[in-house]
Amino acid sequence: MAPIRSPIAFSEAVSKKARPDKAAWVHFYEDDYRFTRFWINPERYLDRLAANGGVISPDHSLYRVLDYPRAVGVAVHVFKPDSRRRSKSRDAA
Repeated sequence: MAPIRSPIAFSEAVSKKARPDKAAWVHFYEDDYRFTRFWINPERYLDRLAANGGVISPDHSLYRVLDYPRAVGVAVHVFKPDSRRRSKSRDAA
């Protein structure tokens, strides 16, 4: 197993300049707008992410405990992995 290096941000990992690095893990600890494209079409990025050492799960849940406008709460719910899974299974039924 390769030694683990500093994690790299999703936006860096999928940029055209990035080279896969088996010693680096990809993280999503950056502004939500930088990885919304991943939530919309995850299949597009799976091969690119798999070429790295690992992936730290994305989570839009940061706003759960804060008092933000209703629209932000709705967006947080929509982008939660569980709700995406439920929506897909509901569409298939």
